Amino acid sequence: ISEDKIEGFVLNGAEFIQKIIPEKIYFHCKELENEKLTNLVFHVVMNLPGYSAEHLPYFCGFLSKFEEI
Repeated sequence: ISEDKIEGFVLNGAEFIQKIIPEKIYFHCKELENEKLTNLVFHVVMNLPGYSAEHLPYFCGFLSKFEEI
């Protein structure tokens, strides 16, 4: 992964999952609108305190506001 693809954020886990990740996926898909989107891969690394599985519910419907993707 090239350095220009790496970003740092200081947010709580829920806010990051619900706001940042969906926007990044949406805008990346819009950039590739005319290309095949079948093999897109996104890697997200998070340093979560405590038990990380507690954050899984925040992924449910996290792309729902972007109906076109």
